[in-house]
Amino acid sequence: MASVCRADAPDERDLWNSFDAFMGVSDGWESKKEDDGIKVYLRDVDVSPIKSFRGVVEMETSLAALAAFLMDTEMAPEYVKVCERARILRRVSDTEVYMHSVNRPGWPVAPRDSVVHCKWSQDSETLAVTERCVGVPDYLPESEGFVRVPLITTLLKLTPRGNGRVELMLEAVAEAGGWLPNWLINTVLVDTPFSTLSRIRNRLPFTGYEGRQPNWLQEPPRHPVAQGIARP
Repeated sequence: MASVCRADAPDERDLWNSFDAFMGVSDGWESKKEDDGIKVYLRDVDVSPIKSFRGVVEMETSLAALAAFLMDTEMAPEYVKVCERARILRRVSDTEVYMHSVNRPGWPVAPRDSVVHCKWSQDSETLAVTERCVGVPDYLPESEGFVRVPLITTLLKLTPRGNGRVELMLEAVAEAGGWLPNWLINTVLVDTPFSTLSRIRNRLPFTGYEGRQPNWLQEPPRHPVAQGIARP
């Protein structure tokens, strides 16, 4: 058995307008894996036949260093296992970009590429930092030999937990386009958030981003903050 995802892509305006209705919600999550301090959950969503995934991990780092690392588009291959390269197509502002990435999952899956529109923001009260991205597959002409991902929506949330620790939540819903075997879909849904969060946590201390701070970001004071861990 295999899945063939639909080729039509939702309108970008519709995805932004409905973003908070299906991304970052707390209901409907099913725990699928908990290991090495990383938790992975899945849930059904209306916008795709493929389940949405969420991964959560807490790590020792500054909010600024983690944000600076994740905002560096070219670093994506360092922590996204199948990502071969990533680049910024257009920088709208310090907190808004259009980005193109190329993924090579390996046999028997054809290479994929995706184009996303991403926006960063920070909550003025909690100081939590959020990146929201929606797919814009028609922004760039398709490349021969690659399947353009028709739908992808991602959410990154960096929440300061006090005493030099930050909780990182990664959430995504997507349709990969073209043909995919079911066994691979089921594996990727759990493995992708787990491996991505693990690599970010393990590699961040050696990337030289400690001490860097995006000019729009406010670093919280380094003392314990009474906030609860966000869970589905």
